[in-house]
Amino acid sequence: MKKILLPLALCCVTSVAIAEDVEYGWSGSASAGLTMTSGNTDTTNAVLDAYIKNETERARHNYFANLLNAEDTGTKTGDRFLAGYKYDYKLSDVSYIWVEGRYEQDKFSSYENQLIGSTGYGRKVLNDDWNQLDIEAGIGYRTSDVREVPIGAITPAAIELFDAAGNSISGPVAPDPATPTAGYSEDEMVFRGAMFYTRKINDTASFVQNIVVISGSSNTAIDSKTAISAKVAGNIGLEAAYIVKHNTDVSVGSDKTDTTTALSLVYGF
Repeated sequence: MKKILLPLALCCVTSVAIAEDVEYGWSGSASAGLTMTSGNTDTTNAVLDAYIKNETERARHNYFANLLNAEDTGTKTGDRFLAGYKYDYKLSDVSYIWVEGRYEQDKFSSYENQLIGSTGYGRKVLNDDWNQLDIEAGIGYRTSDVREVPIGAITPAAIELFDAAGNSISGPVAPDPATPTAGYSEDEMVFRGAMFYTRKINDTASFVQNIVVISGSSNTAIDSKTAISAKVAGNIGLEAAYIVKHNTDVSVGSDKTDTTTALSLVYGF
């Protein structure tokens, strides 16, 4: 059974407004989702998301926060919090300089938490009545608290050896010294690249494809969001999304790729 969850890192990014239709001032959205199943498995998934933007003639201020909690048959399977701020300084109608800071805490990843600060250049490659495409590239710094592996959790493997007479001389093999048994921090420079594409389907519906890559020496994280959203009535809308989160380096026993199907009720203002 696939779980229905709200996207995190990428759900904070909204469509870029068409240049001639920019409205200055405050705007944003808030969304909430709750799914429950019973039977062979009992699952509960709750998500909250908020995004606020302040658009001025020369800049955009973007604030975002997300909270996720998931349980499967009484066992918690998701517990994540994300909050951040992104500042865009407009150089022209099509180019801008951005600065972003974000904090993420995820109890089911290889990291206790991550703090990332980055800056770079962005450009509107497409900006017409039907298509908006932003491309961003820059550098930053990432501080990660690697999750602790409890002492004794690593069981030495046994290797079967025999002497000339055929007698077993098996012995334990010590764990790899490089394997962490206690939490530690990783600090590194990173590259951040991003693509945000919105295709207007009609006056009430749109298609979104967003990709964000944050790459450093210890790990490359790739987040992709594919979504279709539609207004239902007034400021109320629905969004269906497919999320892919991939990490090149993960702890033993963790999957490199997570996929999420998301359905959320959105209130825009």
